[in-house]
Amino acid sequence: MNNNRRAIEEVAHSLGLHRTVQKAFRRSIGRSGGLMSASLRRFFECLIRPGDLAFDVGANTGKFSEALDSLGARVVAVEPNSGCARHIELSYPRVRVIQAAVGSANEIVQFFLSDSRSDLGSASKEWVDILKSQHREYNGIWNRTAFVPCITLDELIRHFGKPNYIKLDVEGLEEAALQGLSVQPPLLSFEFNTADLKACFACLSRLRPESQFNLIVDDTPKFACLNWMGKDQLKSFLNAMPPGEQHGDIFVSLSVRD
Repeated sequence: MNNNRRAIEEVAHSLGLHRTVQKAFRRSIGRSGGLMSASLRRFFECLIRPGDLAFDVGANTGKFSEALDSLGARVVAVEPNSGCARHIELSYPRVRVIQAAVGSANEIVQFFLSDSRSDLGSASKEWVDILKSQHREYNGIWNRTAFVPCITLDELIRHFGKPNYIKLDVEGLEEAALQGLSVQPPLLSFEFNTADLKACFACLSRLRPESQFNLIVDDTPKFACLNWMGKDQLKSFLNAMPPGEQHGDIFVSLSVRD
């Protein structure tokens, strides 16, 4: 979240002009940004029903929260970056915002922040070091750190109830987040990267054996497979993906909805 934009948002909110400023920023994003919002909403229409409880964990600026909220879900957005968390609070008043990281224990953790790439904030130094070693352009991108509260998914459930859907995008802490989850929800998604399938498979090992899987590749909100598949089929699919780094989100269902 750009610091200049955050300052403008705060002033606009105090003057009652936040909606006007938000529309202006949306116009500045252009047609592609609007199409992405509409595509996300269409994608989730068959997965989320009005009244469903959804946890958007690693919410960043609230792209997923916005789509889920627009479908009538009760959304809890969890985001450790204070600027991003405040943006969600100002932009989506129905969304409950928790400024925290999510991991395997309730504790205080060091969070690595990038002022130029808010989507790369992470509480995993190992993940940050891996990206630095694999991408020369990422060296120096994390320019500051902060200490933030870290909570478990079980703790969120104790406070808000059992969710219908949990979205995990926590930049290297996906397995740790799943360690803090005792009961798998009907629908779950987590980020994967073909450059580190070992981490992806570690997450899969923590899921119930009757789980069914599908995935979206890159940032296109569309399932890559026509049918849901078992864990072994998913692993074969991921191993067969073309060489090179690809990312996306794996969706895990315990009760595939019609």
